Amino acid sequence: MMQRDAAALTQTALAALSEGNPAKARDLLEQAIAAGHADVSAWLALAHARSKLGDDTGETAAIDAALALQPGDLRALLAKADHLTAGGDVRAASAFYSAALRYLPRFDQLPPQLQDGLRRAQAANQNVARELEDFVRAKLEARGLGPNHGPR
Repeated sequence: MMQRDAAALTQTALAALSEGNPAKARDLLEQAIAAGHADVSAWLALAHARSKLGDDTGETAAIDAALALQPGDLRALLAKADHLTAGGDVRAASAFYSAALRYLPRFDQLPPQLQDGLRRAQAANQNVARELEDFVRAKLEARGLGPNHGPR
């Protein structure tokens, strides 16, 4: 299959995804990727299709493949962080959100969807920081070292 044909498959798959047909999108994207059209966008679209089909393992694999191609891709970083958050692994997600936050200086130049992702990243990191502060504060209090305890 020629690269042009693989690109056409990807475009058809994206249309199927937007029309609410994730199974068709998945099949077309898998064909396009197998034919060598394996860019970050194709992998992330495949992850989205697999997510819609309830294929958590497949979604994870597609996101990881996107990150393997371009470890610093903002869309892939946010996809990984959001996926981890949805699975309840907020601390692991925080690492990917933190990596995504390096795009903050260009915030105004980003599309609205990516701006929303960076807002999620900021909020998630603030929550993790608060949880860590609360944890440390509780441990200090338990040892009598909190702010409400005077010098000994």
